[in-house]
Amino acid sequence: MQHLIEPAVRTLVSRIVQGRYPEAIEFCSASRASASDLERVASEYPYTFILPPPAAYEELDILRIDDLERARWSVRVPMWTREEGRSDLELQLTVVIEDGRVGIELDDFLVP
Repeated sequence: MQHLIEPAVRTLVSRIVQGRYPEAIEFCSASRASASDLERVASEYPYTFILPPPAAYEELDILRIDDLERARWSVRVPMWTREEGRSDLELQLTVVIEDGRVGIELDDFLVP
């Protein structure tokens, strides 16, 4: 499933890093956060977000969720900053795959 999940996660992270918060929320099939929530967290965080190195996507924390109706995974995505490298801030997502299509649900954007 990594090969299906990774491109969608890259797109979401890229939009957040670029400060394109409304587009990040629109990319998600569901979100418990708003664009202003993402912007607030990013502006309060004392460091500058950058794209993770390519190898970081190979280490996503992906856990299958038991669901008889749909294929779902819990995915934790560490953010990266210019100053720290791998940050303690992360995206918490639920990824749903139906008919080969990947849907991302943004659960939270926080320091775990």
